[in-house]
Amino acid sequence: MIQAIEVCLCQAAREATPLITILAGKWWSPLSLNFTLTLAGNPTITTVRKYREAILKPFGLNIFNLVLNEGQMRIAF
Repeated sequence: MIQAIEVCLCQAAREATPLITILAGKWWSPLSLNFTLTLAGNPTITTVRKYREAILKPFGLNIFNLVLNEGQMRIAF
């Protein structure tokens, strides 16, 4: 899943290294539909919102929300 998101980010940014770098990603639990990403560096919420469609693309059309936590820069959706 992480590799798919990274490919979508590179395509959206049109460069090999986009402004967002993913350190880790995981499902909250086997029964949960929530997925958490941990980002590297210090991306702002504005930057993450800019790449919202690219981040959500691998999950399909039924995913609507990103829950951003700027303090830890984790994304849950």
